[in-house]
Amino acid sequence: MRTLFLAVLVLTAAPAAAQPTFGIGVGSGADCQEVARQIMREWFDVKSAFTDEVGVRRPSTSEFRCVAPESVQGALPKRAISSSLRCFSMQGTGVCCDSQMMSCATL
Repeated sequence: MRTLFLAVLVLTAAPAAAQPTFGIGVGSGADCQEVARQIMREWFDVKSAFTDEVGVRRPSTSEFRCVAPESVQGALPKRAISSSLRCFSMQGTGVCCDSQMMSCATL
């Protein structure tokens, strides 16, 4: 009976665990000020990861939200001309992380 209960528990939890999460402002990526500053410094090189609009102004650091680096795994890489940032598309939203994937930010 105990084995059956554990098997049912594992099978019902598996689909939820397989769904990607978009961990904004929580987890190990909760401090992303340095990444936000780097995005601002390289805005014209990485803005295509965030928007396709022409003439978009440079954002301020207060407009960025932190994203848990674990939630970026499996996201689609976006082409950005930057040696210090890695950018991705997550559920239609642009996200950039530091080169070590320790801290990530989005608008």
